[in-house]
Amino acid sequence: MNKLYYRLSLRRRLLLSFLLLAVSASALTGLVSYWIAYRSTEQEASVSAQNTLNKSAQLLNERFKNAIVATSSMMLSDPFKNTMTDIYTGSPGSYYQRLTELQIPLAQMKLNDMSIASVLISTPMGELFATSDLRTPSVRLENTLFGSRIPEMNQVMWVESHTDPLFMNRKNVITLVMKPITDVSVSGVYVLVNMKEDVLRTLVADGLPGGAKGYYLVSRITGLPVMKLGETEALPDNLELLQSIQRNDRGFLKLEAEGRVNLVNYARLDLAADWVMVSIQDQRSLLKNVNRIKTTSLLIMGACTLAALVAANGMSSFLLKPLHRLQHMMRQVENNRLDVRFDSKFDDEVTQVGHKFNRMLEQLETLIDEVKLAEGEKRRMEIKALQAQIDPHFLYNTLNAMIWKSVSSRNQEVTEMINSLSLLFKLGLNGGSELTTLGKELEHVRHYLNLQQQCYRGLFQYEIVVEDESLLELQVAKIILQPLAENAILHGFRELEGEGFIRITAKRSGHSLVLELEDNGAGMDVKAVTEGMLQKEQPLKSYALKNVYGRLKLLHSEKADLAFTSEPFRSTKAAITIPIEGEASV
Repeated sequence: MNKLYYRLSLRRRLLLSFLLLAVSASALTGLVSYWIAYRSTEQEASVSAQNTLNKSAQLLNERFKNAIVATSSMMLSDPFKNTMTDIYTGSPGSYYQRLTELQIPLAQMKLNDMSIASVLISTPMGELFATSDLRTPSVRLENTLFGSRIPEMNQVMWVESHTDPLFMNRKNVITLVMKPITDVSVSGVYVLVNMKEDVLRTLVADGLPGGAKGYYLVSRITGLPVMKLGETEALPDNLELLQSIQRNDRGFLKLEAEGRVNLVNYARLDLAADWVMVSIQDQRSLLKNVNRIKTTSLLIMGACTLAALVAANGMSSFLLKPLHRLQHMMRQVENNRLDVRFDSKFDDEVTQVGHKFNRMLEQLETLIDEVKLAEGEKRRMEIKALQAQIDPHFLYNTLNAMIWKSVSSRNQEVTEMINSLSLLFKLGLNGGSELTTLGKELEHVRHYLNLQQQCYRGLFQYEIVVEDESLLELQVAKIILQPLAENAILHGFRELEGEGFIRITAKRSGHSLVLELEDNGAGMDVKAVTEGMLQKEQPLKSYALKNVYGRLKLLHSEKADLAFTSEPFRSTKAAITIPIEGEASV
């Protein structure tokens, strides 16, 4: 991934940076907004649910309190006291009289509290109840679902929702069971007050949002529902919830069931301490509006990303424009355009780099001029060194030949030799210029060969052939043929038994001038000579050839060349290739 990033262009890195910045900023903003809304909504839902539960629990407490107060008031009435006295004294004969006397207090209880469905007073001498209520004769109190709990109860006991087994109305009721409040000590007496479940449910459900869906009244002991509150689903069977409502009077927790998260609030009833009101809310449904924030954030993120791409593209084009100009100028410099200069209206970092680029070009031009001057001076010194390197034996032999011819009174030949030697040096000097014409270069080598023929009688013959007379005016480097001729004479003809022959040819080949010097001498090791000519270090041998090769490259560009072929005692050839100025190469 890092290698891929490093291979990206600056423009793409800027685009990627802008994109990452926009996505990160919008994502962070969206996530923070979602988290704040999520926490706020969840907290508000918890507080609201808890307040609703507290209110509903308070309503139930008030209703239960009223039932207890009404029952207690009935117990303080004279008919009830008289009944307790009869039980205490063991006078069962007054049963019907006491039943009649209790009708008024029992009727008052039902009138004062519309939620009371029926009242039953269980005593050892018989059951006492309102005669308007139809008692189910076949069901005895001890055989009901709560009959077994009565002996172990304290002063007050509440029985969860059930179908009334004692009276024939067969409605669902919640039963309040109380022991008598009396001045005498009696046993086996219990007051059962059946409260209408539908009235209690309506009372509680009216204060619950959404028709009380998701609200429960459960037992802290068993965790089972006590009374149905609205059209609710079954209460989840969860051990954590049961343990929590057993430990605390009220609280909040999250429960996970079947891949869903539920928010649970609960509050204990004061008068029915074993009963707890529970609300369960589906987190997904509750946070539906919050999820809209998430969707909106994603849309905003997408819009910001698109806007960032457009803005990054425009800004990168604007910011990189001077860099692109600078890059274009560098390409021009690669093509040897050193006169280009960077300019900008801004005074930023790119402009500073451009100014340094301009200074670099100026310094580069100065260095190139200095190098050219130094190279020119070097070439002049090399040419002078080449001229000064003329073999002393050549001069010695030439002067000796002149002396011998002079003694022999062969003055004409002496005059010709002096004239050739003089012209040899004159053409070599060439007025200090590094270039000469092909005609003068051929004349220079001709004088050299003439002098060598005078010194070595019968050693060799030579021939100079120019295929096109117009070639004689072409500009070439001076003293490039004489070193080749010297190598042929000194090294090629040394072991030759017969007469040597040198042929110099000037011809055109395409857009190049080709100068060939061919001899029939002993030949050479072409590979060794070429390697010595091309090596950077100054060779001990072939200095003249390296000098010729170097000056050809400097004066006639890389298209100039010097190459050799050799077939001993048959044909050894040195070929110089020089591009013709003013003619395009193919």
